[in-house]
Amino acid sequence: SVAGSGRPPILEPGFVRGPRAETASTADPAAAQTAYEKALVQRPDDAETLNKLGQVLVALGKIDEALPRFERAAALAPDKWLYHFNQAHAASQLLLWDRAVAEYRRASAIQSGDQATQFDLALALHKKGDEAAAIPEFEKAIALAPSDARAHLGLAIALERNGRMPDAIRSYRRFLELEPGSPD
Repeated sequence: SVAGSGRPPILEPGFVRGPRAETASTADPAAAQTAYEKALVQRPDDAETLNKLGQVLVALGKIDEALPRFERAAALAPDKWLYHFNQAHAASQLLLWDRAVAEYRRASAIQSGDQATQFDLALALHKKGDEAAAIPEFEKAIALAPSDARAHLGLAIALERNGRMPDAIRSYRRFLELEPGSPD
């Protein structure tokens, strides 16, 4: 099994670009960084610009610089799902699992029923090593998207690590039904 193989699971959290992300951000992230930084000199409390700058910094691999931008955006607009989600994702990339879990929970409270948020919350709990807490979160992710093979695999791994072998076997089987050619 994946869980016993010593290999990390194939599961990874998602990352969402803002609904109005600039195409220049992906075409020339360094130029976008400069533009957003200049805009913040004029309007330092613009949550949208802070979030976009954070996204650009992530694209540039500067996650440690992106995280404070997402934190500030979320503090300025605490009801904005995207800012909490991006903050959680950045924390995940930095292996700050407690922060990631807390922010995914905040994002989920704002936009319940979002499968990406639910899956990433479950995954963060799994990566943190809290399999008992990850199980119900993976189950919620599966309820939202029953054909998401990654969620079934995550649930199977968490169940196996909790010694719930019959349940784990059922979840591994469902994963293989959804991804029959998977090397896992």
